Amino acid sequence: RLPDIAVRATVQAALSAQGIGFGVYYPKPMHHQLAYARIHQDAISGGPPALPNSEALCSQVLSLPMNPYMSEGDAERVAAIVGAAA
Repeated sequence: RLPDIAVRATVQAALSAQGIGFGVYYPKPMHHQLAYARIHQDAISGGPPALPNSEALCSQVLSLPMNPYMSEGDAERVAAIVGAAA
């Protein structure tokens, strides 16, 4: 988890520059996803509820590479790049 979206963008750029993949699985919170729009219209007039923790986390989380074939050196390299950029 990173402090904010600006730091996350910096880390993403650093990883990309080194050819290291990453993921942002929830660029916006679930309660803002189109699939939930009807639920909110039926239950709450005025749109989705304010869920500040969900909203904050969506701008802070970055999924780093992991798989059973990564070496310890690969993991250390990713950690070093994230640490230097964050």
